[in-house]
Amino acid sequence: MSKAKAIQKKIEKVGATATIEKRGEPVYDAATRINFTDSATHQMKVIIDSTSLVALGEIFGPDLIESGDLIISTHNCYPWGVPEKGDSITLMGETYDVITRRPIFYKVGEVVMWRMLMRYGKRNDSRSRGT
Repeated sequence: MSKAKAIQKKIEKVGATATIEKRGEPVYDAATRINFTDSATHQMKVIIDSTSLVALGEIFGPDLIESGDLIISTHNCYPWGVPEKGDSITLMGETYDVITRRPIFYKVGEVVMWRMLMRYGKRNDSRSRGT
């Protein structure tokens, strides 16, 4: 069994259930003259880490961190792909946006987990701007 599959098995057993919303590329609708972004939701399991701002700054860089940010980690074996910047994750009824992500390697070239910096309520699309 590969290390990634072993980590997947452990996270699936003990992780919290979450839903990820992955947005596609914007498509221009000529009839309405509006850009439309299709999205898909998927179930996932995550581990939540409420690390201090200092530790978050050491991991992701101090200029990127805001009060209330948190780290969520997940395995790298989802059939829908990997979490990406701009995706939204709903966890315990609260929606967080992926600000950035970092791979966790077991060996060179083998990503076994993703560690994501998450921010509450900062959507980066038209829904946050009221347009």
